[in-house]
Amino acid sequence: MNPIEHRIELRDVTKRFGDFTAIAPLDLQVIQGEFIALLGPAGAGKTTILRIIAGLEKPTSGTIHLDGFDVTSMPAPRRDVAMAFESPALYPHLTVERNLALPMRAQHIPRNAIERRVSEVIDRLRLGPVRRRKPWRLSTSECRRVSLGRAMVRDAKCVLFDEPLVHFDGEEREHMRRELRAIHAELRATTVLSTRDPLDAISTADRIVVVNQGRVLQSDTPQAIYDRPADLFVARYLGAQAMSFLSASHADGIARLTCCNLAIPVDDRGAQPVDAARITLGIRPEHVRIDPRGVPATAVVTNSTPNGVVDLRLGDVPIRASAQPGRQLQNGEIVPIRLDSAGCRWFDATSGKALPWRTRTEST
Repeated sequence: MNPIEHRIELRDVTKRFGDFTAIAPLDLQVIQGEFIALLGPAGAGKTTILRIIAGLEKPTSGTIHLDGFDVTSMPAPRRDVAMAFESPALYPHLTVERNLALPMRAQHIPRNAIERRVSEVIDRLRLGPVRRRKPWRLSTSECRRVSLGRAMVRDAKCVLFDEPLVHFDGEEREHMRRELRAIHAELRATTVLSTRDPLDAISTADRIVVVNQGRVLQSDTPQAIYDRPADLFVARYLGAQAMSFLSASHADGIARLTCCNLAIPVDDRGAQPVDAARITLGIRPEHVRIDPRGVPATAVVTNSTPNGVVDLRLGDVPIRASAQPGRQLQNGEIVPIRLDSAGCRWFDATSGKALPWRTRTEST
């Protein structure tokens, strides 16, 4: 792709604070109009990446490009990047309306256009009842919405959101996810959001960039990452409760589960594990079925959930499975299960990296 098609591009960027490396050599490209989510735990380097893009931090090495131009040495005010911080930084003497309007006034936009745009953002973010209040009279979530609105109201080259939904819960969080996505669909603004919540990323972004310890572990669509995580960290982080992990060993095209001595034939061409005795099977509930046909193992029910997912134990290891609609399982009931070969994901337990193996259909 021609570099100018990248609205944002980080090339071999590092950031160190003394002896601490916050960002390891990192490359990141964001296409114009794309919505990406930086997903990772606290301390993964997400906020530092946003601050480097915005010009609030200078990289230790590497370059930052906006629309193909090197802006590494350009100060933040000249980059035309809007950013909403995790802690709202509102002007205490200004009302909600005036806080929202301030970025547009700085751009010398006509007053009627400012009023129209501010009203649109107020309606979208449900700020109508508090539009004339000052920050000290707002709740935490209201302050957060004003901070988000102030970033959205501008026609900036790109919009950066640092943990924008961390202060919202329940229905309000669901609403804010929908609004972030709707506003992006309407404006097609290049958007980078950081979050530690996988559901925030899946619900809003075109592409998820999983980050940990200042490194990009995987970058792809939400569905692709869900289907084929690049390593055990990604598999556990993107739905830690959804995917079950079973230890296994491998020899002569056979993976053998430790918990129940189940042998699973695999097409093991390609990368091999560091230690054949230490591999891991990852499998999601929709690929673990309660089925009496060709079943090589049994499980003990420990819990049943309304959405048809049941918690089981395969040997001494917990595993989640899908139950048929309407089937009621009792705690302690013995049931046969079948592993769907299409859903088996194999990992090197030593390095954590995904193995490019396919499970042969005759296995389960």
